[in-house]
Amino acid sequence: MFAAPAPCAGNLLVTPSCDGVLYGINRRTGRPLWEFRGAGKDYHCSPAVEGKTVFVGNDDGRFYAVGLVSGNEVWNVEAGSPVWAKPLLAPGLVLFGTLDGNLFAARRTDGAVLWRSSAGRCVYLSDPVRWRDLALVGTTDGAMSAFDLESGKRAWSFRTRGAVAGGPALEGDVAYFASRSGLCVALDLRTRRPLWERKLKGGTIYAPALLPSSLLVGTGAGLAYALDRASGKTLWILRTGRKRAGCPATDGRRAFVPGWDGILRAVSPSDGTLLWTLRTDADIRGFVTLDNGWLFAGSLDKSLYAVKYR
Repeated sequence: MFAAPAPCAGNLLVTPSCDGVLYGINRRTGRPLWEFRGAGKDYHCSPAVEGKTVFVGNDDGRFYAVGLVSGNEVWNVEAGSPVWAKPLLAPGLVLFGTLDGNLFAARRTDGAVLWRSSAGRCVYLSDPVRWRDLALVGTTDGAMSAFDLESGKRAWSFRTRGAVAGGPALEGDVAYFASRSGLCVALDLRTRRPLWERKLKGGTIYAPALLPSSLLVGTGAGLAYALDRASGKTLWILRTGRKRAGCPATDGRRAFVPGWDGILRAVSPSDGTLLWTLRTDADIRGFVTLDNGWLFAGSLDKSLYAVKYR
């Protein structure tokens, strides 16, 4: 598993898999309730769910809307390239980016493509994020760009050193993101000027996580940095070994750092103290989902793990 499971109403958990199946499972028991097998290849895209519809992209170059209750296909859109980034839901629209660098807006009801824009070289794991009437998306040609939600026109681009493979974390009018070169940026979206820039050891392909007063960034050097959001100063560092630290997550009380060493670490957000670990039999390259005291994480050992942590 690579993508993040999506908790839904009741006990339903929608889980994309690298076996090419989208599962609807009971999150308490892990029992499958339905399976969608209409897509052609693996899933690396985390789904977005609203109402009675699941929206998810596939490696077959199509983007799908699937019924939440039935698991049946509602519609699909030919995107021409794999979709790895989680889609953005806006009023009446669903936005998604592709590995060949395009950004699409489709009508939620029937999948009609309302606009398509060239975002850059590649939208890798940069989930589009809404800020006011714009969608922010990072690309691997070293840019964070803003697109008008209604027209798809590019409003502006901020160029940075290194590929922006992961998406931004948004807090008010500030976007935090990092690049494969290891440069972490706090960007004032009103002025489009950086509040600070910080070089970290080892680049990242993931979005940062927002802790109560800091920013958590995992890097390819096996380090997770907690940075002060106001200044970029290092508050603490968690070492995860020689393999890459994955995409962090937090519920405010705890922070979670998955690793390519197959270990998920729960730590204190205030000082990085290790609280407990979950060991799997392969890399945890995907994303952690937190929901009401439950943690869900997939591993490349072909398993989905559910942990009741509080």
